[in-house]
Amino acid sequence: MDRLIAPALDGTYSAEEAVRTVTNGTGLQIETRDSSILVRDTRSPPPNPLTDDVVVTGTRIKGAKSASETITISRDAMINSGLHTLSDVVQTIPQNFGGGQNPGVAFNVPTSSGENIGGGTSINLRGLGQDATLTLVNGQRLVYGGYRQSVDVGSIPLLAVDRLEIVPDGTSAIYGSDAVAGVANIILRPDYSGVIVSAQLGAATEGGDRQQQYAVLAGTKWSGGGMLAAYEFGRSTAIDAAQRSYAAVPNKGLTLYPFLKHHDALITVHHEVAAGLEAKIDAFYNWRADDRGYAISSAPTSPSYRIKSHSWMAAISPSLQWALRPGWTVNLVGTYGVDRSYYGNDLTSAGVTAATLRACFCNASMSAELNAQGALASLPAGDLKIALGGGARKNDFHAYRSIGQAQNIQVSQSSSYLYAEAEMPLAAPGQNIALVDHASITAALRYERYPGVDSVATPKLGAIYAPSRDIEFKATWGKSFKAPTLFQRYSDQGVLVTPAASRGGVGFPATATVLYLYGGQPDLKAERATTWSASMAVSPRPIPGLRLEISYFRVNFIDRVVAPISIPAQSLSNPAYAGLNTLNPGNAQIADALAGRLFYSYVPGAFDPSAVVAIIDNRNRNVAAQHVQGLDVSAVYKIALGRSTSLTLSGNGSYLDSSQEVLAGTARTQLAGTYFNPPHFRGRAGAQWSDGAVNVSGFVNYIGGSEDTRYPPAVHIGSMATLDLAARYQIRAGRLGGLELNLSVFNLFDRYPPQSRSGYIFEPTYDSTNYSPVGRFISFGVMKKW
Repeated sequence: MDRLIAPALDGTYSAEEAVRTVTNGTGLQIETRDSSILVRDTRSPPPNPLTDDVVVTGTRIKGAKSASETITISRDAMINSGLHTLSDVVQTIPQNFGGGQNPGVAFNVPTSSGENIGGGTSINLRGLGQDATLTLVNGQRLVYGGYRQSVDVGSIPLLAVDRLEIVPDGTSAIYGSDAVAGVANIILRPDYSGVIVSAQLGAATEGGDRQQQYAVLAGTKWSGGGMLAAYEFGRSTAIDAAQRSYAAVPNKGLTLYPFLKHHDALITVHHEVAAGLEAKIDAFYNWRADDRGYAISSAPTSPSYRIKSHSWMAAISPSLQWALRPGWTVNLVGTYGVDRSYYGNDLTSAGVTAATLRACFCNASMSAELNAQGALASLPAGDLKIALGGGARKNDFHAYRSIGQAQNIQVSQSSSYLYAEAEMPLAAPGQNIALVDHASITAALRYERYPGVDSVATPKLGAIYAPSRDIEFKATWGKSFKAPTLFQRYSDQGVLVTPAASRGGVGFPATATVLYLYGGQPDLKAERATTWSASMAVSPRPIPGLRLEISYFRVNFIDRVVAPISIPAQSLSNPAYAGLNTLNPGNAQIADALAGRLFYSYVPGAFDPSAVVAIIDNRNRNVAAQHVQGLDVSAVYKIALGRSTSLTLSGNGSYLDSSQEVLAGTARTQLAGTYFNPPHFRGRAGAQWSDGAVNVSGFVNYIGGSEDTRYPPAVHIGSMATLDLAARYQIRAGRLGGLELNLSVFNLFDRYPPQSRSGYIFEPTYDSTNYSPVGRFISFGVMKKW
């Protein structure tokens, strides 16, 4: 870069205003990212694409600006809030739903809302399912875990994380299947020189959840490359119902939150093997286990079940990147991963323990992609940039049982794709156009082929317009899709014999029974969605440090793959399910319902076909439609109190409305604001004071109320608000330089989860997809850097 001399400044400026003023007319490009200001020389020579470009989630074009809402949480922000695992972090994000694959999900939650097998933590944006949120690490897919087609975000050591970026907007045109609700990208530290060790201890004040976590990170840099390695061990004890007053009597012997244990490790290495050619390898390993159970009755000698699982995952992602002149890069990326989730049940009765189930959900995946991106043409407002590429991916799924009724599913799914994306700047700040500070449009198109399922083309359009530096408008429209998972298509076919009354039957004899069908269907087609978003961000120059943003989103799903009956107790009473029921079936229909299916009976005595009054078909299917819309609101106000002292006020809230049409022509069933679904509103707001060495923060978390519609009459479940406090002290000089101490208290006032009805001994008295049984939790940690 040539030597540049900046003009003198006289007056009051925000940081961005000052930088833009002194660089006006120099050809330097200014870009703001959260609290950072990036200055890039757009003259000759161009930036080195191997080191200089910033990767942004929601676009394949390096350095581009996404037209979708983006939530960014840095590692420092996580630690300053008292959060020390990514699993803890995602539970605080209002746009994320606690259902799906998560450790706290209880036995009574319908599988459509969530289930815990393997102890992993998934991201479930808008409550559309963890299989509708794509989770990436450094922009690459990892292997799926368990059977829920999810990625365990807790498998990444927090010390190795640079930031978490979430785009809660349909991005299938950019990333392909699974990204209907959005994408989460875990971005690792690019480089680190030195060593960090940390230890964290904590416990719930009412008992249980005694946690210990130890981690180490080591890294080095050399000319043309660097290496980083990290390891994390964590362990927490279970929370039993006997340790919580609201659950001790009705749920004796029930585990409210499982015992958890994990080992996480990763290594990332990159090196410029030749001029303009960089090789990189990211490798991951995770081992995790959980243990929970329940008693069959409240009697002291009651038989009890223990459900245990252990899982391991290994993945590797090598890549080659060529820097071409002028300003182009070509990437060749491959990934391979294996995940094995083993689980089983043990029954203890009269002092004797016997295994009743041993099984595995075994996944593997491999992929390869060739892509390129760079400037296609130079325009008055900047470069017209494009990205294009193609690749192939294969997922393998093997589910089997070594103890228990026979199950052996071994299937695979291949897919191939092509994509293209473009960003066209229409106006830039230096052009001095009236009522336009900057403006741009983006377009993307992806074609993906799933043999035997579907071939789908998904477009996306985006626009950004800022009439001044104080305000910016963004909008997107696009199509998204999700291929049905292999488990959704091929899971074992089963039939339950249950009393008609337990499925909402009224007016039948007391001995009447129903056949309840469940399982996969191989002929499922891809889910399709149309997504819209519009947002407005305000950063008023008269109030430096303030940023407000409001975003509207809408998702219209068609052919949504679900087990359509979300509340089994309403199977015969809810009109929306009428098309799934066969009343007064004949002998041939009963025989067909039983043929080739795993058979379970919850009715005493031998099976009596003459007692069957209905067949209920709750097998996976493409339902008619699902509709989701709402508003996200965020605000950040950083107030400078001195040379190195500041107070930051922040808030993030999400209002959600969602409904589902089970069959075409039926009435919509409300989802948001009902039991085992996201509430209408979630929010988190707080303040952080910092003087550089000391950070003190406090956050209020709010979860809105809901309606328990599982059993008539519907009952209102109240809201819940909790207060979290955290403090962090960093010693920056002297013999103890690099030492950090932290203390945090979550749920300071020990608020209980709102109580609801409990129909079975294995059913907690609260909605476990939205609320936690932990209560007040105190944690202390120490970290040392060399």
